[in-house]
Amino acid sequence: MTSDERRDHDRDLRRRADEQGGAGKELGTTPARYVERARVERAKNLLETGDQPLDAVARGSGFGSPETMRRAFARALGVTPAAYRARFRSTVDGCPS
Repeated sequence: MTSDERRDHDRDLRRRADEQGGAGKELGTTPARYVERARVERAKNLLETGDQPLDAVARGSGFGSPETMRRAFARALGVTPAAYRARFRSTVDGCPS
């Protein structure tokens, strides 16, 4: 996701929240936290399904840097993106096919 696409996405989310009477009411959180959660979910998907380096995952999920993604993961999941990938892969690898 390019910075222009990320900005447009964020603007669209804010507009939707405003149309719904405010983010706090409808989303149950601030627009910034909502966007961060959406980015974490996208990053989780990329980590689960691909082998991209962490900087590519960060860019592809809308984070400005791998460090920003790492901090968001720590807040949301209590683990780093690298630990999440390793844990997910060990779980998948450990399951019978």
